[in-house]
Amino acid sequence: MRISVSALTLVTFLSISVMAQPPRSDPDRVANRRTTAFEVPFTNEELVPPSLTPPQNRITVRLPADAGFSSDTLKKAQFGDLVAQTVIGWAYATGKGVNRDAAQAVRWLQRAAVEGSITAQFCLGVMYMDDSLVKKDSAEAYRWLSSAAHLGDHRAEVDLALLYLRGEGVAQDYGRAVQLFQSAAKHKVPAAEYNVGAMYERGLGVNASTNEAIKWYTRASKHGAAPADFRLGLLMLKGDAEGGAERGLALIKTAAEAGIADAQFAMGLLLQNGDHLQKDYAAAAEWYERGAANGSNMARANLGHLYEQGWGVQRDLQKAFELTKIAAEHGVFEAEGNLAIYYERGLGTAVDHDAAKLWRNRASRDQNSAVSIRLEKTVASE
Repeated sequence: MRISVSALTLVTFLSISVMAQPPRSDPDRVANRRTTAFEVPFTNEELVPPSLTPPQNRITVRLPADAGFSSDTLKKAQFGDLVAQTVIGWAYATGKGVNRDAAQAVRWLQRAAVEGSITAQFCLGVMYMDDSLVKKDSAEAYRWLSSAAHLGDHRAEVDLALLYLRGEGVAQDYGRAVQLFQSAAKHKVPAAEYNVGAMYERGLGVNASTNEAIKWYTRASKHGAAPADFRLGLLMLKGDAEGGAERGLALIKTAAEAGIADAQFAMGLLLQNGDHLQKDYAAAAEWYERGAANGSNMARANLGHLYEQGWGVQRDLQKAFELTKIAAEHGVFEAEGNLAIYYERGLGTAVDHDAAKLWRNRASRDQNSAVSIRLEKTVASE
C-alpha cells in the first residue's frame, strides 16, 4: 500500500548553528532546540579565522603550518623548548608524523601549558571539550580555555563562550557568553562575529535585534564565515535583510557548497517545494544527501520521505525507514511521527504496534513542546 503525500510529514523549518571550534589537523587552528524557520538551535561548525597578533608581554607559541613530529623536535622538547613541546603534543593529538596517542599529547601539552604556552593551553582546552581523543572533561576544558583567554587568546574566548552558553564546566551564563564572543569579534575572529549575530538574532544574553544580527553576519561573511552567508541568505529570502531573493539564494548556495549542512538542507527544501527555485526532486535529493552526510538530521528526514515516495530517487522503503529512524532518534518530531507510520504499516520494517505507539507519543510530546516554545516567543515579542 502506497502512502499518500499527506500521510507523512516534511521537515519545513531551517536552523542556525552557533559556531564552535573543534580541533583541526593544523596545529595553529584558530579558529537543538528545534524551531520554526529562521530561529536558532545550536550545532557545531568549524572555521579557521585569520592570524592573531600575540598580546604584548605574554608567552605565545605560534606553530608553523607544517609542524609535525620529528626526532629533532622531540629532542628540543625534552630540553624544555616550549614551541617544540607544543608541536610534539599537537602531533600526538592529530597523528601528524606519528601515531595518535592521547596520553603523550596530554603529557607534552601540559608541560608547555604550565610553563606559559598559550597555544598549548588552548589546545588542551579544545581537546577536553569532547571525547574524540581524551575523555570529555568540561571542568578541564574550562580551566585551560579560561587561562588562555585571560592571557589574550581570542580563539580561546570563542570556545570558552560556548562552555558558558551550554553550561558545561561552568554555570550557564548567556550574558558572559556574549561578552566573550564580542571580545573575540573585536579582533575580527569570524567565528566570534558570526556567533554575536546568532545571539542577537535569537535574543540570548542581549535584546533580540535583526539589524544587529545582520551587521555581525555581514562582518563574518566578509571574513569568510560560510554559516554567515547562509543566515544572510535566509534573511534576504524572508525580506528582513536588503539584497533580494536572487542574492539570498546565491548566498545560501555558496554556504551549501562550502559544506554547511543547514544550507544543504535549505537547498533541498527550496528545490523540493519549488520555493524561489524550479521544483526539482532529483536535485533536492542530491542536496539532502550532502546535508545528511554532514550530519543534518532534518536532511535525513526529508530524504527519507523522498525515498518513500520515489520522488527524484528510486523508491526504497527500507532506506526510507533507516533515514527516518536516525532522524527520529535525534529528535526531529516530523520524523518521529513518520516512523510511527512505518512501524504501524510495516513499511521498510516489520509491523510493530508497540514501537508505533511509542514513536507517536514522542512525536506528539515533542511537537507540543515546539509549539509551546513558539507561542512563548510570540507572546514575549508582543
